[in-house]
Amino acid sequence: RLRMSSSLILSSSASDFLEPADPDTPLLERARPSITSTAISEDISLELSARNSVDLGAQILTKSGLGGSTLRLGFKRVLSHHASLQLSSSFNGSPLLLVATLTRRLSRHSTASLSTNLSASGIASVSLRASRQLTRRTLGEMTWTLGGFADEGALTLNLQRTARKPLANSPEAEQDDDDEARPRQGDEVPRRRRSRSTRPALILLYSTPRLPRLSEIIAAVRVLFGAARARAAPRAGRP
Repeated sequence: RLRMSSSLILSSSASDFLEPADPDTPLLERARPSITSTAISEDISLELSARNSVDLGAQILTKSGLGGSTLRLGFKRVLSHHASLQLSSSFNGSPLLLVATLTRRLSRHSTASLSTNLSASGIASVSLRASRQLTRRTLGEMTWTLGGFADEGALTLNLQRTARKPLANSPEAEQDDDDEARPRQGDEVPRRRRSRSTRPALILLYSTPRLPRLSEIIAAVRVLFGAARARAAPRAGRP
C-alpha cells in the first residue's frame, strides 16, 4: 500500500503595514504584506509487508531570497503488537545523522519511546519520552534529552488539551468533558454521530536547560502519571 501526503506553508509579514515608522501614514500608502518564506514538503510511505514499511520525504524551503532542500529516508518495523523500531536519516548538507527510535505501548493510555542520534563520531544525543492520555482531551508528555557526553541535558514537560464540542443530543453534553467514566447503562450514543476535533486549545510547555536531578525526574513522573489516577477515581456524590 502506497500513501502520499503533501503540504504547502506560506509565511508572510504585515508588520510594516500594521506598525509603520510613521503612524500617521494613510492605509493606502503603507507597505503591503509580503511573503517571507515558502515551504513545500512531500511524504511517501510504502508498506513492504505487514511489519515493514519505508518512508521517503522531501522538503524545499525558501526564505529571504535563500533556499535549501532536505531529503528524508526512513524504515519502520513492527516488532510486536505493542512495540516498533524506526530508523531515519536526513540529507541536507549537514553531517549525516542516523536516528533510531524504539517505541513501546506500556498500557492503554501510556506510551514510551527511546530515541538515539548516531553520527560518525558516536552518539550525538539520547532522548527518553513518555506520554500518557490523562483525560479524553488532555495529553501529557515528558521528554528527557541528554547530550553525547552526558554533560548537558534538558527536561521538557508538555501538556496539550484539545477542543471538542459534544452534540446537543448526546449524553456527553450533560456531563463533564474530562470525565473518563464509561457511558452509563441505558445511554444510547450513536457512534457515527460522535465527532471530535483535534484542534489544540491549550498547550503548556516547560523546559529546563540544565541536566535534571533524579529527584526532579521522580517528581515530574508523579505529576504526570498521578493526575490520571485522580481522574480515574470515582467522584464523590455523583449518581
